Amino acid sequence: MNLDWRQVDIRWFAVAASLLLSVITLLSQEIPNSDAYTYARTAEIFLADGLKAAYQHYAWASYSILIGIVSWSGLDIFSAGLLVNALFYALLVYAFLSIVKEIKDSRPLLVLAAISILVYPQLNEYRELVIRDTGFWALSLFALWQYLLYTKTQSTQHAVAFCASLLVAASLRAEAIAYLVFTPLGLLLDSPNGHWRTQQAAPSSVCHHDCLIRRPAYFSSPDGAQCRTTVYRFCVNL
Repeated sequence: MNLDWRQVDIRWFAVAASLLLSVITLLSQEIPNSDAYTYARTAEIFLADGLKAAYQHYAWASYSILIGIVSWSGLDIFSAGLLVNALFYALLVYAFLSIVKEIKDSRPLLVLAAISILVYPQLNEYRELVIRDTGFWALSLFALWQYLLYTKTQSTQHAVAFCASLLVAASLRAEAIAYLVFTPLGLLLDSPNGHWRTQQAAPSSVCHHDCLIRRPAYFSSPDGAQCRTTVYRFCVNL
């Protein structure tokens, strides 16, 4: 049976290309970045003395612990760190393209988006660095994708995935807590084109203006029940 490449999900092509770029980076890197030594030392402490010792040495030890676990495969600590980043970059690319697909499911648009994310200089210059920021970016984008899916389906699965992703991201950078707290407030806003959420999930323009612009007290009033329900539904599903 012949494979129709036009039917293959472009996101997987982009993920494969991202992994290839990361492998090339791994093979060509000679001197690790300065932060890599902190993560490497923490990973070594985790491997030798366990979780408690790792967190006592470095408060943001989650990334180093992940590197230590990957190093059980036989890789040295620095190569394990680059492999972890390669996987995070793959997740970042997939999540980014999934968000684009939610906005407009157009194959030419996905191709352009894939090229953009794969060649974006300010992002790719970090491929050779062992840093926890990569995981934070990837998990935050994945959480945003899950949030968009939730606004369409009202599925508990997507709500849980959104929260879980940002909680893990928060173990890498504290900024993820702000995203976890404030992103669901976007349920109060109407989508300009109505493509991201069902009519049930999207409050009316009147509700939006009354809640956020003209009379903030409206949100807590009896007439603001529609706004409250929209926000509360997200939390109740958890």
